[in-house]
Amino acid sequence: MRNTARLLVLLLLLALAPLAAAEAPITGDWTLITVTEEDGIVYPAGKLGYGMRFTLEDGGAATGYTSGHEDGMPGEWRLHDGVVTIVLGDALDFALGEDGLLRGSLNGSLLTLRRIPVDVPAADAAEFEGAWTLLGMAMGDSYQEAADPKAIRLEISGTDIDFILKADQEGAEPETERFASRFDGGVLLTEAEGMTIRVSRTDTDGLRFTMAILIDASRSVSATYWFVRAEE
Repeated sequence: MRNTARLLVLLLLLALAPLAAAEAPITGDWTLITVTEEDGIVYPAGKLGYGMRFTLEDGGAATGYTSGHEDGMPGEWRLHDGVVTIVLGDALDFALGEDGLLRGSLNGSLLTLRRIPVDVPAADAAEFEGAWTLLGMAMGDSYQEAADPKAIRLEISGTDIDFILKADQEGAEPETERFASRFDGGVLLTEAEGMTIRVSRTDTDGLRFTMAILIDASRSVSATYWFVRAEE
């Protein structure tokens, strides 16, 4: 296994941009991914230094988290004719798009939110087979969209995982690292050389890839990446 720490760093340096995803359920955690101003300029949320996240629960309870209100603001939500209304003091209306994203207006700006996919156990390793491209990544709660979904690709055959990084220079060969895993408890698992990789299926027909690297006896660094099936 070579240079796994460098691989993790390369992944974390990806820039941000929107990417369509499969249709998702309504309940769960929704996070702000872009802000579009009245002049049409689109700003990735991560570059604004401002965070917004909503947790929508079964039964209509909602909690909002924004920069300066990390403890959460309680409220409620409802769905009517494709519009999700979130009430946290004031009411915010979001239209649910066919791409699974929520879009709504606030103070003249268009907010776009994505639901964070939830893990589901796989029945066998065959559910991971195929090619996958990057959707987004997170360190803690700081979810960010992938700038170039083709910059990172997973190709999974059996329980072998090929991690493919697109070359920086045009025409150069991509960098590929293979991880041998095992199917364990509904996920693919790799444990070697102070590193743990866990790959799970999600409820939006995607993958969640979590890499944790041990720094020393008391410290580790980890990051999470979400993938969708590569287009044919």
